[in-house]
Amino acid sequence: MDTSDEKQFGRRGAILGIGVAAAGAVGLAIPRASDAQARPAGRPSTSTPMGPPDALAAHALRAPGEDVRALFGALGPGAEIGSHWRLEALYAVRAGAIPVVLSTRSGERFGVEIFRASEGAPALATAGGLALYLVNRGDGARASGQAAGLGVEALARVLEGRLTAGAPVPSALTTLDERARAHPTGVFHIPLA
Repeated sequence: MDTSDEKQFGRRGAILGIGVAAAGAVGLAIPRASDAQARPAGRPSTSTPMGPPDALAAHALRAPGEDVRALFGALGPGAEIGSHWRLEALYAVRAGAIPVVLSTRSGERFGVEIFRASEGAPALATAGGLALYLVNRGDGARASGQAAGLGVEALARVLEGRLTAGAPVPSALTTLDERARAHPTGVFHIPLA
């Protein structure tokens, strides 16, 4: 075969290949009568598209256990905290802390974590032996919103009353320092939505 024959064969082969591929695609796109009978009428497909991952599971958040409910008593989602805040979400102890979501009357949400108090990590607010920290992905170098800070203090006052009344502190709580040592690269976000 000389080079002109090779060029012709190459072009012919390419055209033949494109034709075969097009015929196959048409064959796949046209439904066959046997396909329509394969699934009984009225039965929907069982396949579903993948949805977004569960935000709570992705952040290792679970419903509060008996220990957290004993500390909070009747306070649960929807409870008023002081005159300006509301408890939106309460979770089980996660990595040594109780994650909480509060909101202002205007709907601004913010996360709070409750630990055992320690001298090495000054908290925004304290209640008995508990330390409350605002979860804002900061390092403490930037000031937080006043409404959030006051909300954390209001929650501390409510918890102080619960502790005075004899509410137990969950045994799984640690200090912030202890968590930092146990999880040096941990990121403990609380979804607010």
